[in-house]
Amino acid sequence: MGFIISILCQYSACADQTAVHSAKDNPLIKEFGVLAGYGSTKIEDNPRYETIPMYFRLGIDCDKLGIGYSDVVEKGARDLFHKDFRPAGTTSFLIQPFLSYVPSPDKNMETGIVIALKYEWPLTERFHPYIWNGGGVMYFTQHLHEEATQYAFSPQGGAGFSYFLDKHTAISVEYSYRHFSNANLKLPNDGMNQGFVNMGVTWYF
Repeated sequence: MGFIISILCQYSACADQTAVHSAKDNPLIKEFGVLAGYGSTKIEDNPRYETIPMYFRLGIDCDKLGIGYSDVVEKGARDLFHKDFRPAGTTSFLIQPFLSYVPSPDKNMETGIVIALKYEWPLTERFHPYIWNGGGVMYFTQHLHEEATQYAFSPQGGAGFSYFLDKHTAISVEYSYRHFSNANLKLPNDGMNQGFVNMGVTWYF
């Protein structure tokens, strides 16, 4: 992961601005974060399905590639209304592998990867709320009555904020919600829904 970041960051220098970075100044790799959290949901004939995840979040700058939300809005404003308008927010393509400890109903593990889009906007210089949405695949070692397989597909999303401590370092806090099931590849496939509170550190380049 570090090797990939170092190679891609050679395409441009890191931005000198504290919070709002333009697409022109950003490197292709916009952010790298490490977040941990807690999630719980009720399951059949057991106490609860509890999860303590650790996420490794790599964000690629969609605005640098000209395909971010602000790029779409800007183009639409010009084409439809002949006006110059660009939202201040930025869009990232997230690649988020994770590893989770499952303490209940039995001691188990989860692992997988999530692919998502994140939109972040600067409410103030230091306070940047964001939303993200996507999905992924996962494998869990826990045997569940609700699921005939131990692999699943997992659409999910979240909302939170990054609070910048300095130019490139922020504390990130978010709530996320996920569904996972095996897409009826094998029955039973009741599916499970689980909410999470996550917190960690994000480094912006």
